Amino acid sequence: MIQISLIGPSGVGKTTVSKLLAKYFNIEYVSLDSLRALQYGPQLDEAGINRYSEEGNLYIVQNVLQVHQNEDCILDFGSQNCAYKEEKHFNEFHELVQQIPNVVLLLPSADFTEGDLILRNVNARSRLLNEDMVRFYSDEHRVIFESNPLVAEYTVHTIGLSPDEITDRIVSIVK
Repeated sequence: MIQISLIGPSGVGKTTVSKLLAKYFNIEYVSLDSLRALQYGPQLDEAGINRYSEEGNLYIVQNVLQVHQNEDCILDFGSQNCAYKEEKHFNEFHELVQQIPNVVLLLPSADFTEGDLILRNVNARSRLLNEDMVRFYSDEHRVIFESNPLVAEYTVHTIGLSPDEITDRIVSIVK
């Protein structure tokens, strides 16, 4: 079975690389962000759970992993599904992700300050960010930089690499 999950901060290239990996292996691409909007968001709304809360994120992760547990697929976690500030929620996320082979963390750099600056520039180019959003993304980056290495089986630093080169690196790691 080929199953690869990409985790990491917003703007690092998870979606682009996930789609390239799915094409390379000729397997399904699964976006947790898309499923939040299309499938699980309405269920969470109906249950009175904020779809963007840590509880909502865990619900989505748990359900997606259950549905795709025995399938060949590339799971694009999206940054929101990787950032848990509360230790209880992070531990639950960690336990869920341990069920998956080939969890790959994409980070722009091993250095938080450099990586945060790179990601701020990427996010600023692709989104209209006010000061609150800049702080939000920086906080998210810090949480992911600190916690996700504890979850990931592999880490790939993307600085200076094209999406194709990142994809090739992941393919060589997981084979």
